[in-house]
Amino acid sequence: MTTELEIGLYIFILAGFLGYHVISRVPPLLHTPLMSATNAMSGISLVGSLVVAGADFGMLSTVLGFIAVACSSTNVVGGFLITDRMLRMFKRAEDSRGERGVRTRLRRRVVLLILVAGLLASIIWLEELRGFLRGIDPTSALGFFYIVSAVLFILGLKGLSSPKYARKGMFLAEFGMFMAVVGTLFHHDIVEYRWIIAGLIIGTIAGGSMGWWIPMTAVPQRTALSHSLGALAATLIGISEYVRHGAELVHDRVLMTAIGFEVVIGGLTFTGSLMAAAKLQGLLPGHPITYKGQTVFNLSLLAVIAGSLIYLVIVPTAGTLFYVMVGLSFVFGLLLVIPIGAAD
Repeated sequence: MTTELEIGLYIFILAGFLGYHVISRVPPLLHTPLMSATNAMSGISLVGSLVVAGADFGMLSTVLGFIAVACSSTNVVGGFLITDRMLRMFKRAEDSRGERGVRTRLRRRVVLLILVAGLLASIIWLEELRGFLRGIDPTSALGFFYIVSAVLFILGLKGLSSPKYARKGMFLAEFGMFMAVVGTLFHHDIVEYRWIIAGLIIGTIAGGSMGWWIPMTAVPQRTALSHSLGALAATLIGISEYVRHGAELVHDRVLMTAIGFEVVIGGLTFTGSLMAAAKLQGLLPGHPITYKGQTVFNLSLLAVIAGSLIYLVIVPTAGTLFYVMVGLSFVFGLLLVIPIGAAD
């Protein structure tokens, strides 16, 4: 087992325990904003989408990355906007309009003062700053951005433990997402920004429209739809990585395993979330759809998908089987949700 894999597993396990303890302290009053906020944070797949869309990995990968950027940014922007709309509904009785105005003006002045001070300092120490930036390793800087982003995400979720600090926590989480995106734009693999900019514009407009104008009564189906877009982005990135690495995966079965899980979980989540959104919106019958032998058929299909994944880990060059597995994952997501009622 490689050192990087061991470290990754340690981080994954610790993140699981930390997530459990943070989320378990969120009161039931904030469960709906929590659902929307975590959905927005799951759009961190935008980071991988940016790299694939901007790198020169081939036209297919670029197109898949562009679609993934648009889907992920829709998820992120819409998720944070709808979360903020919900949290603004929690107002304290003593929080009068005048007091809010004073606090807002004070914050603006403080931010302006900090920006002016930073600008003056940059001008005064411009040469020293240039020398400092030239000596920074881009990889180390990117790692720093991701670490800070992770900390801000944790603090953002921690803020949801109380309505008093919930919006402040979400501001931290939003800034964490901003840092992750900005840091990724300086990734050494990114050589072209046209597709990235186009995807971000489309996703921001779509996500902003969903976040601002969808009524609060439609939050569950909006969240399900947004979640499906994030899952689709992850699936497309997994397909792009499989196409890019190709025969190299024979020598890196750990990567093949990761790609396999990414496309399987992403695929079934995409179609499953779409079905859930359609049921909640009334586009599909809200009652459970069942048929004889449904459980046996679903389990058999899951076994085929799992067997295909195991075979691909052993023989990564079986490209046709890979795409069959992706297609079956889409089908399994549909079959998994149809027996669930809209109220559930």
